[in-house]
Amino acid sequence: MYKVLVKEKISDAAISYLEEHAEVIIGYDFGEEEFFKNIEIVDGLIIRSGTKVTKELLDRARNLKVIGRAGTGVDNIDIDEATNKGIIVVNTPDSNTISAAEHTLALMFALVRNIPQAYISMRDGKWERKRFQGKELAGKTLGVIGLGRIGYEVSIRAKGLKMDVIAYDPYMPDKRFENAGIKRARDLKSLLTVSDIITIHVPKTKEKPEVIGEEEFKYIKEGAYIINCARGGLINEKLLYEYIRNGKVRGAALDVFTKEPPINNPLLELPNVIFTPHLGASTSEAQYRAGLNIVKSVLDILNGDFTPNIVNLPHTGEHIEKIKDFIKLAEVMGSLFVQISKMPVDEIIIEYMGEPSSLNTDIIGRFFLKEFLTPIVQDVVNYVNSPLIAKRRGINIKEIKNPNVKDYKNLIKVIGHSGNTYNTLAGAVFEKGDLRIVMIDDYPIDLMPSENMLVITNMDKPGMIGKVGTILGKYQINIAGLRLGRIKKGGMAKIVLNLDNEVPRDVILEIAGQEGIVDAIFVKLQD
Repeated sequence: MYKVLVKEKISDAAISYLEEHAEVIIGYDFGEEEFFKNIEIVDGLIIRSGTKVTKELLDRARNLKVIGRAGTGVDNIDIDEATNKGIIVVNTPDSNTISAAEHTLALMFALVRNIPQAYISMRDGKWERKRFQGKELAGKTLGVIGLGRIGYEVSIRAKGLKMDVIAYDPYMPDKRFENAGIKRARDLKSLLTVSDIITIHVPKTKEKPEVIGEEEFKYIKEGAYIINCARGGLINEKLLYEYIRNGKVRGAALDVFTKEPPINNPLLELPNVIFTPHLGASTSEAQYRAGLNIVKSVLDILNGDFTPNIVNLPHTGEHIEKIKDFIKLAEVMGSLFVQISKMPVDEIIIEYMGEPSSLNTDIIGRFFLKEFLTPIVQDVVNYVNSPLIAKRRGINIKEIKNPNVKDYKNLIKVIGHSGNTYNTLAGAVFEKGDLRIVMIDDYPIDLMPSENMLVITNMDKPGMIGKVGTILGKYQINIAGLRLGRIKKGGMAKIVLNLDNEVPRDVILEIAGQEGIVDAIFVKLQD
């Protein structure tokens, strides 16, 4: 029978279920020495956010096969080291959806009716009815940034309160908005200018850690409220403080902070800011689901079954060895495709031509979807759950296998449809580890992908490359490589530049504003 160490508290029902299928070691009170001693003998480990799973710990875990995180975040686990050791990491991202949505609404009610402030006033023996006059929610416009699991649940509940709901999510298909009767904002600016209350429900990414920063604050409607129950740092807290102080923002409700706990955070001193200590998932129901779901996932892994919430994938085994170059190509293409696609995608067609058509294309496609979805969803996306998340977002996935291919030994081609418009991307493996992008939006090209790239659409006429090079040189941005592609002489063309460093937004705008240049997109690929 497998041994599972439960290091942090989960529901009694989850423990009872686990005890029916495994030998359970309860380690709630373990110190470091006892923890390290027991990790040597167990097959599974279940934790929450309070346990650090470090390389030092994993080096002692000779039998460990799976780590279960009861909750969503896995930043307390050394994922790379776990993967290197063939240890699977699983979590429970769906367990707190309703709780987080309800907490958002609770903060919204409390914020507009001054409930915490009135409570404190009465505790002090006061009776200040005029001071705490609030506002109705009915008829107000709620701006929802991110229409994923939690954002959607918040939206449909707000509709029930007779609020007008507008949402911004460039990666969601129109159908998701239409089904819920939610107005779609064409961009973030158009949402901010009309919203009486703004709530954020998007992931925090390395590429864009701030959703509401200096530029966005300029467009916020006078007297608006802001709510953040998603991730700390999505709002520039310094600017939020300033805009509340000067009255442009009426108030804020925060469950998360850039630094937690928020010691010496000046926002805590403002009378029209209310806050809770990261309680979005803290309900008995969410904790019950998290515990039971993580126990079932851990047991699935130990019994050799797949579970929908695997965070990592150990790159071992002969089947992975045969397709690892195509997996890497698919990851590069997924990351590139999401950054060059300017519209929400409702269908993705992946065509495998030549050599990959005879391989396990299902796994290859899952890795493409993992990289395509990761920047745009709140969930941790992995190769197992990526098709499920795509389906939830209304994206139809179609796979085509074609053993015949012209010009290349192998080719993977992706077409992303949004109504009557589409984007295309194709890539190939030339030699072992030599990955190339050979087509972008139907333009043939021979591109070796790199960490920093600039993709430009321009008129095919003299002087275009010179204009771009002059601007980049002015800002000390070095060009490491350059590739050109066009369909016909004198039509439109693509310029793709490999760069040594990132391109600031204002430089991109300057390039895009040049005569003859239609578009300029900076692309960041992670190692």
